Amino acid sequence: MEHTRVRRVVQNGGERGMTLVEVLAALAIGSLVVATIYLALGTAIRARLLVESTVHNQQHGRLVIQWVADRLRQAGYAVSPASTIPRCRDAIVAEDGALTPTATRLYFNTDLDGLGVGNPTQTIGFRLGTETVGGNAVNVVQESVTDCAGGASERVASVTDPTSVAIDSLTFEYYDSSGAVVVNPTTPAAIQSIRMVRVTMVERAAAGALGMREQTWTVLVNLRNPDPRTL
Repeated sequence: MEHTRVRRVVQNGGERGMTLVEVLAALAIGSLVVATIYLALGTAIRARLLVESTVHNQQHGRLVIQWVADRLRQAGYAVSPASTIPRCRDAIVAEDGALTPTATRLYFNTDLDGLGVGNPTQTIGFRLGTETVGGNAVNVVQESVTDCAGGASERVASVTDPTSVAIDSLTFEYYDSSGAVVVNPTTPAAIQSIRMVRVTMVERAAAGALGMREQTWTVLVNLRNPDPRTL
């Protein structure tokens, strides 16, 4: 009698254990869910790396290009054409062949501390240089500062971070007051006609497993101060 009652409970849909097929099916479904979550998480992580790299790139690039532009806008301030040092007589260096403007370097004169005539002005230069990181040479933007005084030495510092950013190129284009390109700024007259400079920098920022992400920054700088020789 007891045996018959148990059979009826089972036959009428009472509680029972899972079959092997059901266990295998549950494991398969669970594995698919875990795999889907893993793939989604991996995609989210890669996307975040990309965003963080882009943000870092933008912040770094913007700061560097603004730094160069702010310095350059001051070219010609408190500069005296009567200076005994040829490189210090013009807003943009025009009388020192080693420092005249090219497509990859720019040297100009200004008074950085704002104390005006009577205090040494400075020759400021921007160019590409290299620093060694982990045994590898990394391109950086270098700024040089040299006082307009006899025997002054050049002080050079990097304005980009070589541990996370590499600079592919730093270029300069020159324009006169009408907006025409100064094609060959090699003579003093041509250099003194420059009133605008376009600065372009291409940099790459590290993005972990995504490698390096490239970005281009450019700014057109109007020289605020008139050429010292016209005053």
